[in-house]
Amino acid sequence: CQSMNNLAGLLLLAVGDEEEVFWLLVALVERVLPDCYYSDELTGVTTDVEVLDSLLEHHLRTVYDKLKETEVPATAYAARWFMCAYVNVLSGRSVMRVWDCLFFDGPVVLFRIALALLKAVEGELGQVTEMD
Repeated sequence: CQSMNNLAGLLLLAVGDEEEVFWLLVALVERVLPDCYYSDELTGVTTDVEVLDSLLEHHLRTVYDKLKETEVPATAYAARWFMCAYVNVLSGRSVMRVWDCLFFDGPVVLFRIALALLKAVEGELGQVTEMD
């Protein structure tokens, strides 16, 4: 899958040993991340994006309203965030901290980080009239 290379690459940089990286990647995909994240239909990611959209509606209503107003679907940003587990979004140090939490607390961390990132830009989003 298109984002697995990001996961494997970060693990390789962090761990170094190819066999250990392989087994960590297996654990991440099969035990830590939700089922069907990397299936042909991407049903796990699609479901989680819908869950995030619902969480936004209930917990960050101004962000939710602004994204709806500017016609930015949650899939436009969240699918990438979730599938690459923030590798392409955060700095290396921050990603490693997120992954520590992900391995310890499970996939709920993906939602916590998404909500935190969107909360961090809530003020800036309020001033936006259109999204590119």
